[in-house]
Amino acid sequence: LRLWTEADGAWHEVHQRPTGHEKALLASCCCEDQVVTSSDDCTLRVFSVGQADVSFCLAHRGHSAPVYACDWIDTNLVLSGSFDRSGGVFDGRRKKRVCELPAGQRVYSVAASEKCCFLGQADGVISVWDRRKWAKLVELRGHGHFVEALTML
Repeated sequence: LRLWTEADGAWHEVHQRPTGHEKALLASCCCEDQVVTSSDDCTLRVFSVGQADVSFCLAHRGHSAPVYACDWIDTNLVLSGSFDRSGGVFDGRRKKRVCELPAGQRVYSVAASEKCCFLGQADGVISVWDRRKWAKLVELRGHGHFVEALTML
């Protein structure tokens, strides 16, 4: 895991740390002073980023296939998408998976908003989930192929 910063028009590497993943890192996302990474080794790993160091906080295991996407829901909850055909919600305070979001297809991308979570699937569907009840609200159809990227405005 490498972190860079820009100062006076030049880029400087400020941190470099092995992630501890046993296979390739597939995605990462920041929230305040934390970074979550997802990997081909079926795990998520959370790091705390300080001024002088990057420290490992915890690993989430709960998927049975590569974790292709991750996003912060809030400062404690992480949303993941996996090739095991599910999304996962992991709670950093309780240090466990608190919800599974069945997708029916490989999940290539994820995003979270104030009220909903989104899973971008291999069949071109984006499934939308209510964050309060963790119930599927709707499936957005129209993409012809994999939904490999999602973002919220």
